[in-house]
Amino acid sequence: MLALVPATAAATPDRATVFTHSAKSGELRGGRLTLRGVSRRVTAVTNAGHSGVVSMTRLHARLFGSGVAPATGTLHVAGDRGGDESTFSLSRPR
Repeated sequence: MLALVPATAAATPDRATVFTHSAKSGELRGGRLTLRGVSRRVTAVTNAGHSGVVSMTRLHARLFGSGVAPATGTLHVAGDRGGDESTFSLSRPR
């Protein structure tokens, strides 16, 4: 599972959103995260209590649009206990 938060979330707490996306498999190598078996939709939750599903197109616009600070990602591997997930900045999505 990959959770993504725009870097501006702390600066705009009234509009902070967390996006969560699952993949069937993935690889983190050489500073590059590659996810395989992902859907075209992502779960979104705001700190205002709203939740729903957004398209990858909307996710990319929200996280990687012009003038948007880099997003921060947290990677959780299914089956791991949790608590020591890796965090990283995201850039140049494909």
